[in-house]
Amino acid sequence: MSAPIPGSGRSRALAASQGLAAALDAARYISPQGSVSELSSKRLLALNLRKLGGEELQFTPRSYILTSEELGGAEFADFVRDYKLSHALAVLQRVALSETSPTSELSATSRLEVGACNEAWRQAQEQAEGLHGRVAPAIPWEEGPVPTQPIAELELDSAIFVVSQALSDHRDGHAFFSSHIAEDHWRILRCLCPLLSPVDAGLAGRAEEARALLEEIPKDCQVAILERNLWVLKPCSNGGGNGRGILLLDRLPAQHEPLLCWAVAVGRAGHAGASDARDGCVLQKLVERPHLLDRRALLRSSCAEAVCSDGADVERNDLESHACRPPDCLTGPTALFKYNLRMWLDVALSNPPEVWLYDNSYVDLAGREFSPILDPGSHVTNLLRGDPTRGRSVFQRHWSIQEFAAYLRQGSGGGSDPYAELILPQVRSIIVAIFRALRFPPSSLQHRSGSHCSGNAIGDDSGTGPLGRLKRLGLDFLVDEHLHVWLMEVNVLKRDYGFAAAK
Repeated sequence: MSAPIPGSGRSRALAASQGLAAALDAARYISPQGSVSELSSKRLLALNLRKLGGEELQFTPRSYILTSEELGGAEFADFVRDYKLSHALAVLQRVALSETSPTSELSATSRLEVGACNEAWRQAQEQAEGLHGRVAPAIPWEEGPVPTQPIAELELDSAIFVVSQALSDHRDGHAFFSSHIAEDHWRILRCLCPLLSPVDAGLAGRAEEARALLEEIPKDCQVAILERNLWVLKPCSNGGGNGRGILLLDRLPAQHEPLLCWAVAVGRAGHAGASDARDGCVLQKLVERPHLLDRRALLRSSCAEAVCSDGADVERNDLESHACRPPDCLTGPTALFKYNLRMWLDVALSNPPEVWLYDNSYVDLAGREFSPILDPGSHVTNLLRGDPTRGRSVFQRHWSIQEFAAYLRQGSGGGSDPYAELILPQVRSIIVAIFRALRFPPSSLQHRSGSHCSGNAIGDDSGTGPLGRLKRLGLDFLVDEHLHVWLMEVNVLKRDYGFAAAK
C-alpha cells in the first residue's frame, strides 16, 4: 500500500483519484500530453511525482502548487499547516540539541545583525532578479521570527503540544501535516527563530523529551532537511531561468494572491505574462543543511588530480605553485559554498520512455559563501544578479564532475569514492522514479508505435520516428550534509545550452 502524501485529506484524495488527472489536464493548457513540459514545468513535475504516492518524498522536498484556480487556494492552506508544524519541529530540534550546543553559535549582537540583514533583504525585493524595471508587488507578511527571542518553558510546551497532536492525528490515519494548530499556539511559536533563538538554561533537563518526540516523526516529514524552517517560492514557468523570481521565505505571507502577483512581476511579461499568471508558482521546503564545498580544498584536490594524471611526482607543498590554478586562490581563506549538481539526459517521452544519462557534467557553486542569512546569492546557486559572467571574473563557479569526485575522494581520505558509491547511484534511482511516475496512470507519455529506433537527432522536431524527437534535459540535484541527493528541478536544454557553461 502506498504511503500517504503529507497534506490535508484533500491533497491525499487528489493523488489517489481522478482529481490528479484533472489537475494534470488543467496544467497542460498549452503543451500536449507527452511534451517536455511534463518535467520542465514545476507545476506539472510536482503533479506527476505525486503519482508515486509518497515515494517522491524520499528524493524531493515537499512542495505546494499556487495558482489562481481552486487548487491553488486549497494547496496554500495545506502549505500554511505544513509551515506551522515544521516551525514547531524546528523548535524541538533546537531544544534537543541544547545539551551539546547550549547557546547559539551567534552572539546576541550577531543575532541582531542577522535580523537587520533579513529585513534589508526584504526591502531589496524591489531589485529582484527578473523585474527589468517593473515594480515588485508588496507582499503582506505575518509577524516573523525574532533572533533574540528566547525559547523558554511556554514556547517548548506549545511546540510539544502541537507536535503531539499531529502525531495523534497521524496514528488515527490522517496525514501528519494536516493537523490544525490553534492560533494561540502559533502566536507563541512564530516569533521564534529556531536556529538562532537562545534556549533558556532551565530547559536543559527537557532535551531528552524533545529528542524522544522527534524520533516518532514519520521519515517522510523530512526532518533531516529542517533547521530554521526556510521555504522557497519558484515560478512554475521558470521565467527565463537563472534563479529569476525565486523568493526565500522565513515567515508566512498573509495571503497567497500576492505571491502569484510576484511570480508574474518577475516573469517574462509581455505576451508570455499571461502564461506566468496561469502557471502560478510552487512553495517548496528549502534543504537547509546542504553539503558545502570548501573552495580552497576543491582547488587543491583539482590540482592534485591534474598533477597525478600528468604523471608528475610533486610534493603536496608544491601544489600551490602548480600551474593548474592561480596560487592566490590556493592560499586564500577557507570558504564554504552551497552548490547544485547538474546532470544531463537525452530522453524520448514515449511510452515506455528512453533515457540516456551523460557521464560528464558539472557542479555549480553559489555566487556567495553559504550563510544562514536569507541571502539569495548564498542560497540560489544559479543566480545571475545582473552579472553576465556568473561571478567567473571573481572565482570559478563551475567544476567538472571529475573535479567534484576528486574533491570527495580527498575528503574521505582516499579510501572510498563517495560520488561513485553514494551520489551517482541515488541520481540513477531518482531518474528511474521520475520516469516511472510519468508512466503511472494517468500516463504523461505519448504512446510509442512501431519498434525501437535510436536514429532521431537531439532537437529533431519532426516527431515522425518511433521515438518521436529526443530532448536534452538538465536535472538539478542538491546534496545534503549526509550526502543524500534531492531533486530540485528539470530544465530543457536547447541546442548546446548548458554544455557551454561546463567548458
